Amino acid sequence: MKNLSILIPAVALAGLSLVVGACSGAKPVDRDAQLDTPEHHRSTADDAFMKNDLEQAQKSLERAKARNPEYGPAYSGLGLVAAMKNDFKAANDLLDEGVSKAEKPAEKEIAHTDGIRIASLERKGDDWIEKAEKHFRKAIDNNKDSPEAHYFMGVAYKRFYNFKKAGEMFSRVKEIGKTWTKEAESEWKLVQKIERAAPGTRIGKEIALVESISRADLAALLVEEFRLEKVLERAEKKEDKPQSFKAPGQGSSNSYESGIPPDVESHSLAADIKIALKYKVRGLQPEDSNAFRPTEAVTRAAFALVAEDLVVRVNNDQSLASKFLGSASPFKDVPASHWAFNAAMTCTTRNIMEADVDGNFNPTQPVSGADALLFIQRLKESLKLYN
Repeated sequence: MKNLSILIPAVALAGLSLVVGACSGAKPVDRDAQLDTPEHHRSTADDAFMKNDLEQAQKSLERAKARNPEYGPAYSGLGLVAAMKNDFKAANDLLDEGVSKAEKPAEKEIAHTDGIRIASLERKGDDWIEKAEKHFRKAIDNNKDSPEAHYFMGVAYKRFYNFKKAGEMFSRVKEIGKTWTKEAESEWKLVQKIERAAPGTRIGKEIALVESISRADLAALLVEEFRLEKVLERAEKKEDKPQSFKAPGQGSSNSYESGIPPDVESHSLAADIKIALKYKVRGLQPEDSNAFRPTEAVTRAAFALVAEDLVVRVNNDQSLASKFLGSASPFKDVPASHWAFNAAMTCTTRNIMEADVDGNFNPTQPVSGADALLFIQRLKESLKLYN
């Protein structure tokens, strides 16, 4: 499913405000084709929304309104266009008009479903989810088996970080079995993974929805979800001078000795990054250039390196950092000579990470927020860290 909240290249908002407060006495234009109906144009607009083609969506909705100036879903749909362009004043005005004009049950279902979507895009105030729920109840009052209403209420709950309720909504879409089933299945799997990872902090829940985490994100997750400071301080009490193992082909773990890299100080997660730097977590240290690269995506190989370092240090066993060197690789895409081979083996044998069904570790694949949380949860379980 395309994330409908992403920023889309701007399309002029001119014309949207003109439909607000349109004269109720406006006459519909003549039909010029058999399918030149408001319902068909709304359907065409929905297809355009799926493709993030706001220009086509607006064009179709304007035609729907022209064919029937009293067709509510044309107005609420235009409200959705405005919301996706971050013009929420116009969005809510258009939605109100669309809801008031909707007469048939199907029209009311569509208009209120648009209301769910607009509320979950705006997310204004702490009670925005209640606004979405109100539209949801009205949508299903008109069609209790509406896949669209259930699907977008699931999206709203996901954005509210209520993953349990989100999963229930996506499950209901699959039960209904009409439309949005493929998208609901994908979203259901995502929220199930997040629930298994059980993020316990706000930042964990926020990062759970990220498709690809950055090095800065990983530093924050380690501090917040793994409790990096507490865990490593406890580990260092067992060893006076902990040293991270130098993996084959990698720079010294101590290449960064003092000061803060210039690309860290102004970063919003600087405090978390500084903690990762303080404890010299291998895989999250600056290169010789003293650049932390906070926005760089974390790959599976890089994550494995970080996890391996934590396994070594918590267990106070440096031999774990070279345990699998010299053995045959079970992976199709990570030879025994690969710099992350031992880390990949450490993580897979401890059930922190896994290879795919084809035997690939996928070392260059970016790590999603949900996967990162799940891997951290498994790392804690492997290390028997329960608090």
